[in-house]
Amino acid sequence: MKKGLLKPLCLVMAILVAVGILPTGTVFADSMEKTLFSLWVEGVQITSENKGNVLGDGKVRFDSENGVLFLSDGATVKSAVVSVYSDAEFVEYETCIASELEYLTVRISGNVTLKLPEKAKGDSAGLILGGDTLICGKGTLNISGGDACKNASFGLVSVGALTVEDGIEVNATGGNNASVSLGILAYLGAELQEGV
Repeated sequence: MKKGLLKPLCLVMAILVAVGILPTGTVFADSMEKTLFSLWVEGVQITSENKGNVLGDGKVRFDSENGVLFLSDGATVKSAVVSVYSDAEFVEYETCIASELEYLTVRISGNVTLKLPEKAKGDSAGLILGGDTLICGKGTLNISGGDACKNASFGLVSVGALTVEDGIEVNATGGNNASVSLGILAYLGAELQEGV
């Protein structure tokens, strides 16, 4: 009698497993959707999938849990056109790194360069920071605004509070032939935090 029940029981179990897998597979697929972060590097939006190696060269990564963008020695970040922080009119800006995050830490290790082309297609800013930002670590951050062809050119724009820790040298320049050319435009001012 046990052998007679085994086949129908196996068939019922197989049907239950088959029916049970479909909803489980759907829930699993939904939970695996990538998360988008309001942070762009070379025009590439950082996601849960690319955050560990944003540009594929191992020099840029993002720790989403702590809001830290790591830029390693030798990183040279080029530009792309993005639209960010539209209420502050940074629409269609050529930029290397842009953040709409409420708070961001940029940790520099060694010599890092953000470089716009010699002839930007429009308004340009090497680094656009929408929220409060801390730049820290050890090394040098070189930011070139690029030739803006009679448009605005900034090295670094900070809409929120900007703090730079001692140990980081920031060299920021605007471009030539620009209607406005500034190395650093800090809406809420910039603070050097010494002895950290």
